Amino acid sequence: STITRQDDVYEVSGTSTLSKPNGNSFTANITTPLLIARNCQWIKAGVVQIVPAITNANQYTRIINYGNGTCDNQATLTVNTQSIPITLP
Repeated sequence: STITRQDDVYEVSGTSTLSKPNGNSFTANITTPLLIARNCQWIKAGVVQIVPAITNANQYTRIINYGNGTCDNQATLTVNTQSIPITLP
């Protein structure tokens, strides 16, 4: 409701599929809407689940959790049962 767009905040949700040249494909599901603020260079909150089309011993679902709404470059990556903090570029 302000004139400037710099204070705008967006929620993004949806699903996307990536197909690689080698035939592997992945589906990305936004399970918690991504909170994107124009005054922050990183995603402030939300969860994305990346699911490989073929699940085997080397292919696990990956979950990226962008946090609780703080403007920072920190997220958590979970693969299988292992969670690690990651720093976004």
